Amino acid sequence: MLKRTLTGAIIIIATVIAFLLRKIDIRFFDLFALALSVMGTYEFTKALGDKITKEQKIMAIVFSIAVIPVATFIPKYLLIVIVGYLAVSLLISVFIKNSSIEKMAYTLLCLFYPTLVLVFLTLINHLGNFSLFALVLVFVTSYSTDTMAYLVGSKLKGKKLCPSISPNKTVSGAVGGVLGGVLGGIITYYAFKWIGINPFNLNSEANAIIYLILTGMVFSIVTQVGDLFESFLKRGLNIKDMGNLLPGHGGILDRVDGLMFTSFAIFLFYSFLI
Repeated sequence: MLKRTLTGAIIIIATVIAFLLRKIDIRFFDLFALALSVMGTYEFTKALGDKITKEQKIMAIVFSIAVIPVATFIPKYLLIVIVGYLAVSLLISVFIKNSSIEKMAYTLLCLFYPTLVLVFLTLINHLGNFSLFALVLVFVTSYSTDTMAYLVGSKLKGKKLCPSISPNKTVSGAVGGVLGGVLGGIITYYAFKWIGINPFNLNSEANAIIYLILTGMVFSIVTQVGDLFESFLKRGLNIKDMGNLLPGHGGILDRVDGLMFTSFAIFLFYSFLI
């Protein structure tokens, strides 16, 4: 427990430092997302073992290094780079010794997860006036959902949510997680208002709360879907954790699985407010 607590504190400190450096230049936060992308991809390729070749692992890691800088400096070419790299990777895979359709499919999965999900952190970082609030909301929603899901689920227990994927998750925990996501969103909104920042302009305070409740529910559900997706991957690979970089927590992907999917949902919602 002590090891888990200390690691958790280090994770929080690293995240806070990334936000503080962002005040100097928002691209510092892109470096944070880049680090998560590279380390997460390395973890995943390592967890896959011989399911993909060494060359395909290298292609996945190079992709994780390249995509976020493109999103930072030349975002209008991001889609072209992604599609082009996917096409070239598939073409190269055809000629790699010991490659197969299954290995090509795993390679595509490595390109998608986590890089193409984490890139939305960078896109949120460049949303303009909404970026800071939206970024904070990503982390608050993710962690408040996970925390409330654990507390409520462990207390009330009850019917299992998806026993074939994650036997410890319960329906009561999932409902508690949604409540946590909503509360996290509302608290974040009023925290910003308290320091004199209006996250978004709606017709009234009541409309803002309704909006936060509805979006908080969606973001929380997406967070839990991301968590279940990684549980599905780990169950398929017959492993407990994606890595061991974070003692007591597993690997990088074990901590940011829900957060990555939340960033995608929040980017879609708040990009329409610009």
